Amino acid sequence: MYQPSTLRPGIVNPAEWFQERLEKEITKAQNALQDGQVLDVIVILRDGSKLWPTWFGYWGPDMIRVEGTNEHGREVEVVMHYSAMEVVIGAADAPPGGGAKKRAIGFQAPEK
Repeated sequence: MYQPSTLRPGIVNPAEWFQERLEKEITKAQNALQDGQVLDVIVILRDGSKLWPTWFGYWGPDMIRVEGTNEHGREVEVVMHYSAMEVVIGAADAPPGGGAKKRAIGFQAPEK
C-alpha cells in the first residue's frame, strides 16, 4: 500500500505519489554523481525490453506515462500501471574525453 506524500501532504493518487517518489530518487542520484559519471535511468518493460526515459507523468489514479527512446532508437510513449514499472537508477562512466551528452528527464507538474 502506498503512503501519503511527505513532500506534498494530501496526495491520495497512488500514480502521482509514485511519480513524486521517482522524481525524488532520480534527483538524489543526479546530485550524488562523481566527476566522470553520468546518470543512467532505464525503464524495464514486462517483455524485458528497455526504455531510456525523457519524461515521466501519470494518468488517473493508477497509470504512469513514460516518454523516451527504446532499444531501437525510436521515440515511444508507454502507459502502464504503476505497480508494473521497474526503474533502474544508477551512475555510468562518462565516455573518455568528456563527450557525454547530458540527458534531462522531465516530470509532470503536480495537479492543482
